[in-house]
Amino acid sequence: VTKGYGFIAPDEGDNDLFLHATQFDHQDTRDIKFTKDMPCEYDTEESERGPVAANVTAPNGGDFPEYGE
Repeated sequence: VTKGYGFIAPDEGDNDLFLHATQFDHQDTRDIKFTKDMPCEYDTEESERGPVAANVTAPNGGDFPEYGE
């Protein structure tokens, strides 16, 4: 999401979901320290181009680790 977008690979093995930075529920993506295979929770919504991730949070609705933590 460092460029304002990214992808989520669902655990179920389905196709990756597009993720826009505006879909993080309550955290500014510029502060998040992203890592590969970072667990998250999200809703799936339909867009003109197919399913996308929405309302993204850390597990149990928490915050993701931030730089400096």
